Amino acid sequence: MFLTGYIAGVHFVQTLAKLAAGEVLPRFVSVGRSSEGDLDIVEHDDLEAAFDHVVIVLCPYAVVVAIEGDLFRWHVCRPDVPDDMVATIEMRAVIAGGNVATTTPTVESEDFDGEVFFDGFAAGLDAEDHAFAISFGTLDMMANLMLKRPVTAQELQ
Repeated sequence: MFLTGYIAGVHFVQTLAKLAAGEVLPRFVSVGRSSEGDLDIVEHDDLEAAFDHVVIVLCPYAVVVAIEGDLFRWHVCRPDVPDDMVATIEMRAVIAGGNVATTTPTVESEDFDGEVFFDGFAAGLDAEDHAFAISFGTLDMMANLMLKRPVTAQELQ
């Protein structure tokens, strides 16, 4: 799971850099690492085509990424078994100036070693050069602060 998290982290930094530069991103992407260590990033028209590509190419480590606005969704494939998805991870990311704020990632899975995946994800972030700081969980903190503040009479109207 470490290498799968690593490729997801590398791709996340690359995607954030493209967003910061104003590029329009594809909605569905398959990200796989070949046996030789090369990163294979392919755009797709839909989620099914992305999964089909990962299975056909037989990447030993792969994720399928779906991006909807500020929501990133990673479909994590089992290492060396690309047709077996083991987890879905969701996280929001907002770019403001030279900073990226995210929510805490949520994981949907029955049998997934998230700690090892996120260790790899962090290593992937560190491996890529980027001119912005990434603050994980800060969107959650801001939302909690907004919920805890007193509501004014004008806001109720």
